[in-house]
Amino acid sequence: MGADASAGSDGGRGDLKQVLEALSRVVSPAHRKNIVEAGMVVSIRIREGEVRVVLRRPKECVCTQAFVLAVLAEREVRKLDWVTGAKVEVALNQ
Repeated sequence: MGADASAGSDGGRGDLKQVLEALSRVVSPAHRKNIVEAGMVVSIRIREGEVRVVLRRPKECVCTQAFVLAVLAEREVRKLDWVTGAKVEVALNQ
C-alpha cells in the first residue's frame, strides 16, 4: 500500500484492516481499480474511534474527481460500527 498507518490506543491492526477494506470499496475510474490498489492512500490515522485518511491525487485524475472519491471513501469508513468520526482529505502536492 505504501501508506503511513498509525493507530492510537484503540486502533489496532484489525481496525486498520477494516478501514482498508472500506476504502477498497471505492473505485477510481482513472485506474479502473480501487483507491487502495491504485496507490492513492497516503496515510491512515486511527485514534479513539476517529479515522483520518489522506489520499494522493493521481496525475491521470481530474482534480474534482479526486474530491468525489474522498467523499465516497469517507462514507465507506463511516459505515464501520466503531468509527465515531472520519475525515478523508486529498493531498494536492503528493
